[in-house]
Amino acid sequence: MDDYQGWPKLSSIKDNVKKENEGVKLQRVVMRYTHDCEDCVPLGQFQENDIYYCDQSGFDVPTVIARYGNDGSEYISGIALVNIDPRLTVAFAMAKAAGFLLRENT
Repeated sequence: MDDYQGWPKLSSIKDNVKKENEGVKLQRVVMRYTHDCEDCVPLGQFQENDIYYCDQSGFDVPTVIARYGNDGSEYISGIALVNIDPRLTVAFAMAKAAGFLLRENT
């Protein structure tokens, strides 16, 4: 878990993004499936998956999520699986492009 120390907290990222995007109209992301985590940030869709970033409040390790259905268990997540599952590879790239994964070695 030491590899993930130093990741910025979601609240500081949201503040920075808000400052950087003042005056810019952001497009609302529409998701297909029900997702019940209030900490997750919807990033968009890839194939039949809703893609999210989550800072996992209370944990030191953020994650990316690909949800493929409405049932609670219909998702895959985990930074450790990014190079294994293409849905999470795309989710990681989307989260990084959105400014959520800011570490130099990501």
